[in-house]
Amino acid sequence: MKENNGLYQANRMLERTPDSKNGEPITLPLSDKALAILEACLKAAAGTPWVFANAASSTGHLRDPKKAWERVRQQATIGLWMMDAQLVPIIEDARQSLPPDCGTGQLFRRICALAEKRKIAFPTGLMDIRLHDIRRTCKP
Repeated sequence: MKENNGLYQANRMLERTPDSKNGEPITLPLSDKALAILEACLKAAAGTPWVFANAASSTGHLRDPKKAWERVRQQATIGLWMMDAQLVPIIEDARQSLPPDCGTGQLFRRICALAEKRKIAFPTGLMDIRLHDIRRTCKP
């Protein structure tokens, strides 16, 4: 996503112009938090036209968000699990068994291992959602 595709805070929209696969412009509604994240990315990427810059990439931008998407799904799934009072003790046990600065992936794997050890079936949560499933669901 290039910066010059337009970030419009006034109407809380991000508009991507005709560099989509099918050549049609895409307009997505954004929350205040999403806008804040994008604005922080723009500041961090100063000097490059890319919103999601990556100096280690040969293209200069993020190309494959699989690892980041996995962490997002894991964190969202843990959040959903926290709404179930029966699952909270296992999640808390997993948290207490790990260092406070452990990553989401490590926590998620520990929760799953504890659930399996205790023979408790956790719901899938959001782990089966793919970016492809949601990328074009917000049409104006």
